[in-house]
Amino acid sequence: MRSFFAIGLASIVASVVASAAVAQPVTLNATIDRFWYPFATSAGTETTVPIFAALDAPGFDDRDAEFVLGFSTASALPLQADPSKIAIQSLRIRVVCANPVTTDPARFIYDPSFDSYRTALPTTSVQYVADADAGKPIELFMVGTRNNVTIASLQETTPFTLGSPLPPRESIRSVFPAVVVNGAPVDASNHVAQGFEAQPIAIGQIAGLEAGAIAPANSVVTFDIDLTNNDTRRYFQQQLASGKVVVAISSLHPAAGGPGGGSGAPTYPAFFTKENALAEPLGAIPSIIFEAQVLPAIDYNNDGLFPSDEDLIDLLTVLAGGECETCSSIDINGDGLFPSDEDLIEFLRLLAGCC
Repeated sequence: MRSFFAIGLASIVASVVASAAVAQPVTLNATIDRFWYPFATSAGTETTVPIFAALDAPGFDDRDAEFVLGFSTASALPLQADPSKIAIQSLRIRVVCANPVTTDPARFIYDPSFDSYRTALPTTSVQYVADADAGKPIELFMVGTRNNVTIASLQETTPFTLGSPLPPRESIRSVFPAVVVNGAPVDASNHVAQGFEAQPIAIGQIAGLEAGAIAPANSVVTFDIDLTNNDTRRYFQQQLASGKVVVAISSLHPAAGGPGGGSGAPTYPAFFTKENALAEPLGAIPSIIFEAQVLPAIDYNNDGLFPSDEDLIDLLTVLAGGECETCSSIDINGDGLFPSDEDLIEFLRLLAGCC
């Protein structure tokens, strides 16, 4: 039976003042900005990427054309074996609209709020609900992968699917917008037809523009990600720990007026890519802006405050059999034996020499 020696908590940490972890904002341009669409013939080299839906169209995913973005973050944040040690204070994705400027109908109506999937159903459906506001939101999703594609292996030239994407088939795309259900990523590409809500991790905002207005040319769209959601926070912790962040921008704007749709000017969003000659001078290359840092081992509960009484209290609680959702592994010294006196000894050694 393992035992844990008694300690005088107050005598160890009474003289230590907790200090907050401080991270500086980092801005990185996209290394992947890919048109994820079955009919894309130059995937990874497009100068603009539109996003639109193909609703109630057999063989097509509801979320038909998407903008997949990837960012290499290893230069800004060290790789980390334990994702829970990545403290993210803020995370924003920024893109710039590249819609035609010839006529207003060639642009789209700005909707900065969430719309239920029921507003995208045929009006004859018993589940249909009228949209309370004009337009459709621009939505940011986590991504899932299939067809032997992983986040690590994903490149701009990665095929849309295994083999030919034609004739069009549903649920074959190698990268898909994902929502987390019971801890696992679920493909949200066809959530309208399948009848479930797909909550994005952020909705695009255009500063200074009234909801319902036509988005002006070169509108800057930002997505500020809510990191208080545990699934969202863990997703980005894991990706930052591995050095690569991937997200998908998607919408339920109808495809009428463009690829896969009818005639007339398109009324869905489109965005600059890094390949566009105007992107750099306009400041329109897709980018990620984040504040994050790797927390030290003594920040056991990963709250960004260290050293603190709470870290030692939480460690003792877990050693005694309690739970701590945000805490690091109890195997402090990494010897594979836990719980053990040695783990507590190692933590106290780190605590004594931390400052």
